[in-house]
Amino acid sequence: MIEITNNNPPAMPRLGKGMECVRLIASEVSEDMRQAVIPMIFGPLGANVSNAKFQYPSGAWMEICG
Repeated sequence: MIEITNNNPPAMPRLGKGMECVRLIASEVSEDMRQAVIPMIFGPLGANVSNAKFQYPSGAWMEICG
């Protein structure tokens, strides 16, 4: 659970294996915007991938296509 009264945002998760495209996109976004942009790119990426599951920021794993 995220503490909403805290002035510090939650830490950015470490991107693991298979996340090279996300790292590439993140490298083109300014440091202060990365936490906002990275969760938004999973929907468009998932629309082009079949039989793959993604973990959303809520922690839920969902298969995008199929």
